[in-house]
Amino acid sequence: MNLSVHIQPVHFNKMIQYAKKAHELYGTEISGYAPVFIKEGGLEVGEPQIFKQTCTVTNTELDKHALSEYMGELSVKYKDLLPDKIMLCWWHSHHNMKAYFSGTDEDTITELSEHGNSLSIVVNNASEYMGRFVTTADIYGQKKRVDFDVDLEFVNEEGIAADIEKEIKELVTANKGLTSINTRFNNYVENDQEVIDYNNSFGAEYNENPNQVTLDDQFENSPLDTDYLKNTGRIQELEPDIEDIPGGEALKVKKPKKAKSVQSINNYRFKTLEKTGEFTEEDKNKMANEFVNNIEVIIENYELMSIMEDPNLPEYETKKHDMLQKIVENCKGYTELTGESLHTPSTLDDLTCFTDLQLTEGVQFDESTYNEISKHIQS
Repeated sequence: MNLSVHIQPVHFNKMIQYAKKAHELYGTEISGYAPVFIKEGGLEVGEPQIFKQTCTVTNTELDKHALSEYMGELSVKYKDLLPDKIMLCWWHSHHNMKAYFSGTDEDTITELSEHGNSLSIVVNNASEYMGRFVTTADIYGQKKRVDFDVDLEFVNEEGIAADIEKEIKELVTANKGLTSINTRFNNYVENDQEVIDYNNSFGAEYNENPNQVTLDDQFENSPLDTDYLKNTGRIQELEPDIEDIPGGEALKVKKPKKAKSVQSINNYRFKTLEKTGEFTEEDKNKMANEFVNNIEVIIENYELMSIMEDPNLPEYETKKHDMLQKIVENCKGYTELTGESLHTPSTLDDLTCFTDLQLTEGVQFDESTYNEISKHIQS
């Protein structure tokens, strides 16, 4: 089920600018909250804010005292809207990764929903987003959780973003112990050509008009050959229904990408040492980012293969096994480089993103913080 939620473009843009600037400065995610006004025409998200927090490339931990102060300030500022005309939105960023809710995010949403209605938004540097509204309903005498996917509707196009960089520098601490990735090729806000060249190094092709790519185009010169699929009847079978598959519309414009070999990534260390005589923190972060990118590419390629190839064909399981082995190899390389332990997957079916492989906790709150939040959220 979908729910339309209003937001001013300046407020959505502020989330995106927070995401981009945090990644540019520290190579990390960032998170915060925003008030949500409950109006006759529906929900409207107010201005997002950030607080003192410790962030890594895939996690954020908000300072509990700063968050409690924010709740108190909101209760004073919007006292006339309490208790049933205002609630909260938890938002966070996924920088260059997909905008979706990871396993850790889902756990946080579940915890928040236990204390009342909750709205959650995740954004990335490409201005993509995913939203979730959770409430409870009385169904045949029992309270049941009901989830809505959120469609943001932009209203009142006006306003100017705040001084994002200054605010982030004052409030965000990058956790270097968990590999804060901040590499020059990720700062594509200022230089699109850099990210294009970087994507091309992985076999990904840049396309200014992705919606013009046809189903035939996406398999040109790729391991998933169009003629083969046509001969087996898979394209005729899938093309009419692909838009009905979750994410199917997006899959229509995707091409399988190439992942670098683990050996080629490891060779970068030796080439750098040979060339410069040192291996810096920036070099280390670049290597770590390539392992992360490899894992993301393999997961996306599997998602595409699972839609477009017949799972009953003998080569399907072989390809699936090879993809799993490559992910395991990249996980090992990432762990050896950064010291951060990752989950060793036994199957590809439950993987949606790199963050699913991490063993660390995400955003954390204690019970006193929840008590503060619940005072100001409609039950």
